[in-house]
Amino acid sequence: MSAQGFLPPVLRSRPALGLTARAAEGRFALPWCPVCERAHYPPQEVCPHCLHDAPGWRDAEPAGRLLAEATVHQSLEPWFQARVPFRTGLVAHPAGVTLVAFVHRDVAPGGAVALRLRLAPGGMAVVLALPRDGDAVQEDPAMADYDRSVTGRSVLVAGEAAVAAACAAAAVRAGAGRVWLAAPPGAAVPAGAAGLTLDPGDPASLAAAVAALDDGPDCVILALPRGGDDWAAAPALHSAFARALGPALAARGGTWVSILSAAAFAPSP
Repeated sequence: MSAQGFLPPVLRSRPALGLTARAAEGRFALPWCPVCERAHYPPQEVCPHCLHDAPGWRDAEPAGRLLAEATVHQSLEPWFQARVPFRTGLVAHPAGVTLVAFVHRDVAPGGAVALRLRLAPGGMAVVLALPRDGDAVQEDPAMADYDRSVTGRSVLVAGEAAVAAACAAAAVRAGAGRVWLAAPPGAAVPAGAAGLTLDPGDPASLAAAVAALDDGPDCVILALPRGGDDWAAAPALHSAFARALGPALAARGGTWVSILSAAAFAPSP
């Protein structure tokens, strides 16, 4: 397997998973003690200032100043080996903490930065330090893997009807360039999206639908069934879409999102 096939490290402490939750919501937040009213970083089980054993989280100003930086040219992690060189650095936050971040190529040494929490492939959160004049993740190839915005991109949504329709509507509101909703004939399609009729169990139907997507999607959102009798069909649905869209999506540097319910993590009685 090439380094391109690996994922970045995914081991995190339980408190650090709070970063992942906030990144998934599009928020920038820091661990914040409700007793001494002070921020701390990295996330810990207890507040390092007053030893309170239940620190919480608080939305924080997404800004800071670059204190120090280094350019990584070698890595022992296979995923990073295919992506060197890239910049990392220490960022001072107004709340009094220092964060380790990936640094955008256009950030000047010692300059002011905009901070973002983004999800890396594999699902864990990373801190990005960007130029203050905008969210310029796409302008730095070294940060392309952390860009999950659908703005201006083509999105294909399929799967469980109600969830898929809600995802398609959300993609339209987020400014996606084009949105396709794979739905049964006669299903309601949100305004701004295009309906795409296909039968995931029929390879010919799926191939024909994919061929109708012009240049193909930049993002695939697959809302798998929530449970019950439909859950048995979920693996086949996922596999069919992966075979049809996976290679082209990987070549485009696209994004794949699988929405799973709690039933996906619970064994069937």
